Amino acid sequence: MKREDIEKIYDFGKDATVNFIMQLVERIEKLENQIAKNSRNSSNHRHPMDLKNRKRRAAKENAPGKNLAASQDIRGRHWKW
Repeated sequence: MKREDIEKIYDFGKDATVNFIMQLVERIEKLENQIAKNSRNSSNHRHPMDLKNRKRRAAKENAPGKNLAASQDIRGRHWKW
């Protein structure tokens, strides 16, 4: 938007100027909310690979033998599978 366009809005009066500013504020808030949401802090993943990679990492972490201590009971013996 050019300066002349903004001056035209201003020339229409107070209500037109305030409405225009309110629309800009609304757009800025929406954009800030979109930026604040990312794959680390939102359940809305932006890309399908994010979820796929997350599932792979979880599968690797939960793989059998990954954490041998977790497969032992309190006395140090292995569970019988």
